Amino acid sequence: MPGPVGLGTLFVILAGGPAISLATSLIQPVLPKISAELAHTPDDAFLVKMLVGVMGIAMVIGASLTGFLADRFGLKRVMTANQALYALAGTAGVCLNDLHFLIASRFLLGIAAAGAVTGSIIIINARMGTAKRATWLGYYNAVAQMSSVVLNPVSGVLGEFDWHWSFAIYGLAAPFALIAFASLPGRAPAVVAVETTDAPPLIAWFPFRFALLAVVLGIITYIPAVYLPFLLSELGMTSPALISFVLTGDIIAGSIAALFYGRARRVLSEYAAFVVSVALVGVGLLIAALAPNYIVVIVGSVIFGVGVAWFMPNLMI
Repeated sequence: MPGPVGLGTLFVILAGGPAISLATSLIQPVLPKISAELAHTPDDAFLVKMLVGVMGIAMVIGASLTGFLADRFGLKRVMTANQALYALAGTAGVCLNDLHFLIASRFLLGIAAAGAVTGSIIIINARMGTAKRATWLGYYNAVAQMSSVVLNPVSGVLGEFDWHWSFAIYGLAAPFALIAFASLPGRAPAVVAVETTDAPPLIAWFPFRFALLAVVLGIITYIPAVYLPFLLSELGMTSPALISFVLTGDIIAGSIAALFYGRARRVLSEYAAFVVSVALVGVGLLIAALAPNYIVVIVGSVIFGVGVAWFMPNLMI
């Protein structure tokens, strides 16, 4: 049953959004610099791109694992562990110079990021009334976008000195491990036992169409995130700081759009919201792909960011 939500719990909820967005976006500005230093073969160049690509596989595992463990050990322990792992795996890049070890640390980071998101959504669904869920999911996504607006430029500036320092920002997750430990209940309330002998099989009730949609939306969201920095670099923008400021443009647009998600859902169905967001993403990517210079790429990325801003909360709804 929905009930009062403490300040610490609200911090844990809102921390879930940045966990995903920062996991992928923080190192985008320094990807060309990492490639220049560590990619000595075509295989190495592919491994650099996998620093973002591996997150997809890890997030599938992390989301499922968090739900499984939360049922058995309680959300408090699981969310505390997720935030601690996020900080440790994220900051590992400060010391690592081997692409294989970097990918391994990023894999662990992806597991922790997906776990933080899953835990946040569990709390929203359990503690927020139906009328508040869309609004809070909009806030959740807006905080995710705004954190990137603030921290992506910091990553770019740090990357000007050394790309390793961009990974240090992940250490900001450490305090949220303490907040989760202090604010979340030890165990979820017991569920009243119900008769399950006539329950339908998994294939009859599981929303496979939404699982497929989630995979498609993930591809649409994260593959451009990998290649956009390299596109800017090919067009003459090689500075990590400048790349980070360009990438921030679509995040700002997405932050503003996310704030209006709850209001827009009053007049749009979830399907109509998907149509609008996917259309914007398609237009933005087409503009960026055909861009003759990085100014046009910026325009396309902003339109792309507006569309992506509604993917996450709409899919959760």
